Amino acid sequence: TVTVLVVLIPFQIIDSRYGSINTVLTYMLACAFLLQHRLNKAPLIGLFALIGLTYLLAMTQVPGALRFGSVLYLVSISAGFLMFFVIYNTIRSTRDIHYFMTLLVMINVMVTLYCYLQLAAGGRQIALFGIQEFALTQNRITEIDRRLAGPFSAVGITAEFLVIQILLMGYLAMNQVKRGRRWLLYGLIVADLAFLVATGNRGGVISLVVGVVLMLVAFRKELGATRLLGVSLGGLGMFIVIGVVVIQTTDFDLLYERFVSTEFRGVMPETRSDIWTETVERIAEKPVIGHGPRVQFDPEMMMQLRLDWITGHPHSLYLFLLYTVG
Repeated sequence: TVTVLVVLIPFQIIDSRYGSINTVLTYMLACAFLLQHRLNKAPLIGLFALIGLTYLLAMTQVPGALRFGSVLYLVSISAGFLMFFVIYNTIRSTRDIHYFMTLLVMINVMVTLYCYLQLAAGGRQIALFGIQEFALTQNRITEIDRRLAGPFSAVGITAEFLVIQILLMGYLAMNQVKRGRRWLLYGLIVADLAFLVATGNRGGVISLVVGVVLMLVAFRKELGATRLLGVSLGGLGMFIVIGVVVIQTTDFDLLYERFVSTEFRGVMPETRSDIWTETVERIAEKPVIGHGPRVQFDPEMMMQLRLDWITGHPHSLYLFLLYTVG
């Protein structure tokens, strides 16, 4: 049951404004573990409690008419904490860390298949087996925007997932002694790189470059000078080749174009400067307790309540947290 639920994390089969079926299943599984006395350890519980208290305090800044939405938001966040406890206790009881690493590879394989179907679909939406609930997320295909969506609710989250998986698969490949499995991991890295290019997400590529550099520095002794140089040059060459192939052979050819067209206002990207400036000004209004756990609510409701909040998501985790919870 844990295996199925973990592998399904990227795929919110039934989703709504109130949550997804994955959230419900997570709470059910956590309750089952609790009744079976399998949640014996709760590491970082003090830290989680502090985070929960921070969110509850921030909720006091939300008008009563909107507080229900904030409660649902906290329910979703808490599901992530429960998933952590379930996985931790599962691995602790089985004494098998390889089990979790295998799950990460399985998730990557499934996301790779999902993205491949999306790549083939282009601007069309595919419903698996003709069932609308099993419809793939539709790609962002317009005259000015051609980007692979992936299984998540936003292109940026798909890019983040692919970056993390590339680093994890690289780590596993570095420690894998069986040649067949190592080539599987190499194949997943190539696929992840291709789909990362197809998302057209600049932040994801920058994060990957920084992450790879830090990873190579961290494991320089294990790799050795010769292997370190080979991995660096080989990885750079592979990324360039994959990028050219994706851009030349698919409709998702915006990545390099978006990098070249990026303009800055001081140190801020031009496309983010307005919302970042606005968010920083609003953070100064309530720097300690924040404005509430969420950023966006129903626009009509906000107009009725005469709320003057930031006009959109800041697209920065640091600014988002400072604005919402202080």
